Amino acid sequence: MNPTILIVDDEKHTRDGLRAALEESFEVYVAADIGGALGVLERETVDLVLTDLRLGGEDGMALVDKVLGLPHSADRDHDDGLRFRGRGGGGDEARGV
Repeated sequence: MNPTILIVDDEKHTRDGLRAALEESFEVYVAADIGGALGVLERETVDLVLTDLRLGGEDGMALVDKVLGLPHSADRDHDDGLRFRGRGGGGDEARGV
């Protein structure tokens, strides 16, 4: 079975493009907002959440906080499993651990 990814982005073309690029190697779920993402996480086991930091009027980091607080995420090593790209840029210096 392929690893699972949840893509959370309020822009449909971004969700669809990422899904198309990843669906051959991963089981891909998509959501347009935090509520939709949490609904997927209630029903499915997800290995990776890929989220936009700006989700319309919502904050993608709020979703990250919610995901880290879920019971099944307590078994994961967050130091090894959490990487994010900062609001202002890219590159290795923007990675958080």
